[in-house]
Amino acid sequence: MKGKSTPRIATTGVGPAGLCLARILQHNTQTTDDDCSWDVTIYEADASKSSHRSQGGSLDLHVDAGQRALKQAGPTVFKAFCQLTQKGDDALSIRTSHDNELVCQDGGDGSRPEIERKDLRDLLLSSLKPNTVQWNKKLVRAQEEEECNTGASKMGKCIRLTFQDGDVQWCDLIAGADGAWSKVRSSLTDAMPEHAGVSFWEQEALNGASNSVKCGMIFAVDDKGGVSVSHLNSTKVHSHVGSFCEKGALRPMSDLVKGWNTDLLELAGINNVGDDADKNTTNSPTLREIHMPPIAIRWSRPRITDRCHQQHWTHHVALIGDAAHLMSPMAGEGVNLALADAADLAAVLLSDCTSSSTDFPPTLALAEFEQRHMF
Repeated sequence: MKGKSTPRIATTGVGPAGLCLARILQHNTQTTDDDCSWDVTIYEADASKSSHRSQGGSLDLHVDAGQRALKQAGPTVFKAFCQLTQKGDDALSIRTSHDNELVCQDGGDGSRPEIERKDLRDLLLSSLKPNTVQWNKKLVRAQEEEECNTGASKMGKCIRLTFQDGDVQWCDLIAGADGAWSKVRSSLTDAMPEHAGVSFWEQEALNGASNSVKCGMIFAVDDKGGVSVSHLNSTKVHSHVGSFCEKGALRPMSDLVKGWNTDLLELAGINNVGDDADKNTTNSPTLREIHMPPIAIRWSRPRITDRCHQQHWTHHVALIGDAAHLMSPMAGEGVNLALADAADLAAVLLSDCTSSSTDFPPTLALAEFEQRHMF
């Protein structure tokens, strides 16, 4: 990379993956010599940081994935993460839905600390250089251009980014971190996510003083569906009520929880189910339909298996997180895979700092990254 122009790296969306990728690259720009620098921009559709959108429940970050990525983002970031986690929130209990009896319980060992999504987002946002995030930039299309007058791309090629407001920008590499319905992924394949046969109602509710969730998560299931209740803080819980069903066929919450134990419903913030409004909820339940990528999805471009074919590969697009491998949120693996993707993609780009090649992007390394993470 020495001697070449500063690469322009773009990513889409202020989710954990895009934010973490930008932070790792910027952190390493600050801690290495001037020959390794990155012009990193995140394009986000939201109008501003304060735009209200539900961030969902808390996240448990695993040592070998999410925590590893935050460590690569620098000691300041990882220390702040540790301070934001809540002790005991990796605990888990499974109960029966009709009588609320305890089936099994795991108190957790602290190795998978939980953090609220908003707290993680705000932490990573605050760690970035000013103006890294360009707000109110909804991506419409990403396409490769044969020639660019500026930038570090091999043979002058780059990616043209077209936004809903008519603005056009260019970059040498785009990391698509724009989730399930990724516009960046559509530049590689026409395949779209499919309904996974599971849907649920999601809501935040008050954490009742007399019957509260002290820490961790509670699961309860029956033959109609199930509920998960996550501790957010001393005043709020985050709950999901769902079942297996076809797309658009999830039954009303009142039907799903009919006959369930009232103490369990109170824990989940689901009271007065029926015609009366639930006074304990802090927002109306939101329908969440779970999707997955088509089975055996592949890109149409060639896959490199040896260095002899490197010259035939053009590689200016990478996918990370749900844009690459859409995950159900129920196992808690999605955010960890997304953060691991960000860390590993950053490592590929940072390895180019010591390369004598003046070409960018490092095509073979990026091809190997794609095969390892997605195929």
